[in-house]
Amino acid sequence: MKNTVILFFCLLYFKGFSQETTNFSDDRNMVKWNVLGLTSSTISLQYERLIAPKTSIAANINIMPKRSIPFFATVKDIVKDKGAIDILKDVKMSAFSFTPEVRFYVGKEGMKGFYIAPFLRYDRFAMDIPVDYIYNNQIEYVTINGNVDGFSGGLSFGAQWRLASQWYLDVTFVGASYGFASGELSGKRNLNTEEQAEVRKAIGDFELPVVDFTYNVHEQGVDVKVKGPWANAKLAVALGYRF
Repeated sequence: MKNTVILFFCLLYFKGFSQETTNFSDDRNMVKWNVLGLTSSTISLQYERLIAPKTSIAANINIMPKRSIPFFATVKDIVKDKGAIDILKDVKMSAFSFTPEVRFYVGKEGMKGFYIAPFLRYDRFAMDIPVDYIYNNQIEYVTINGNVDGFSGGLSFGAQWRLASQWYLDVTFVGASYGFASGELSGKRNLNTEEQAEVRKAIGDFELPVVDFTYNVHEQGVDVKVKGPWANAKLAVALGYRF
């Protein structure tokens, strides 16, 4: 599957390059800041380079420092399961993503006008998940932490306009990708038989859409494995400087 996706991108690149001449602007580079990242405390930067009159390649990096789950109100509407919500509200996470793409501009010139952009995306989430349980009429916790990696491929549509001189506005109207995710997390704590039963009950009531997970509760704590399909949405409102 991975080789098929890579071959698809290569064919798109060579097809676009072979149909175009090499007479294009000397200002072939652009750096951008996606201001939408501010809504989730994320630093979102992109570099784009024109490789043919109407074709460019770009790479986007997103970095989110550790914080609560962004847009938790929306997450609650999607998840709806009370047991999952009770756990997710206390989750702390950081995130990193890298997104390379190829852009095909449909207008008269590159880096301007409407574009279609097939892309690949890699995500890594580092998470601290506190699971509470009742033991001896008191609330106890075991914190599960680790990383989850996601790999996906997709397609986005957008447009780029020149604002003034070297300054541009880039808007990705819609974009979506689909792939798979996997990861391992663990929580270390000595648990007796009664505590293990309570932790199993707490985690057993935890349900998430899309991603599947399995878990093992034992005397030294909890081990969790995540594996399943992965989906992403791609939106951007970015200010760019061309040089």
